[in-house]
Amino acid sequence: MNINMNNFHFDIRIKDNRKFMLIAFLVDRDDFISDVLSIRKKWDIKVIDREELEKKLLTNEQKERIGNIKNSEAREEQEYWDRWFIQDYGQKYLEGEIIDLQKKYFKSNAYFYAIKSVIITGEVRDMDFNLIEPRIWAGNRQKYWGSVNYSFPQIAMILDPETDIHLINKAFRRFIKSQIPSGMDYGWLIPDTISYIERDRNWYWQNRDGKSPKVICDELELKRKGYSQKTIEKAILKYKRNITKSLTNFRTLPLVHS
Repeated sequence: MNINMNNFHFDIRIKDNRKFMLIAFLVDRDDFISDVLSIRKKWDIKVIDREELEKKLLTNEQKERIGNIKNSEAREEQEYWDRWFIQDYGQKYLEGEIIDLQKKYFKSNAYFYAIKSVIITGEVRDMDFNLIEPRIWAGNRQKYWGSVNYSFPQIAMILDPETDIHLINKAFRRFIKSQIPSGMDYGWLIPDTISYIERDRNWYWQNRDGKSPKVICDELELKRKGYSQKTIEKAILKYKRNITKSLTNFRTLPLVHS
């Protein structure tokens, strides 16, 4: 079948403006379109509708789970399965073709599943294109997005050269939100940042040195700066709570898995 290259294009379903741009600048190239169509012809690939594929592969239990959870969580669950379908389909014979395209167009591994999705579905979705891969490290072991009962793990982020600070911040916030609070498997209790931490610490230690909040207020002439004795009392109490509360939600720290 002859295709009119003047109006043929792939669909991009990505909300982030930078990620959309990076994908568009690749998949809208005439030579890239021609390469994708050649690969489809070579391997006799029929374009797959992702929604239809999901209906076939998702179990009733998985569909029910997606339908019952909150909107934002449901989208993340759906995105997970979207990515899984693309990862699992045609891996053996398409991998070499995709790597060749990455080399030809000077694209990193971040583009692998985006290119694969274009070949088999004609579209790219947000979860097909990750410029940042967060990882959890503990000792000499690592887990990708996994939840493991390690003591004192560290978080590493593998960054693609084409990413930017906006995407890094977004990925980090999403990772912390999804990994650390959900069950608190690592035993950490992560404190919120206190805006005036240096000021509160100074007041705390003056109070420990025997000065009452009133004396601190008077000596530093804090009323002229808009502070009341009550403000100082609350700041000292808040600081004290933060340095005396438990550092873990475990009664004893879990052993490090080796």
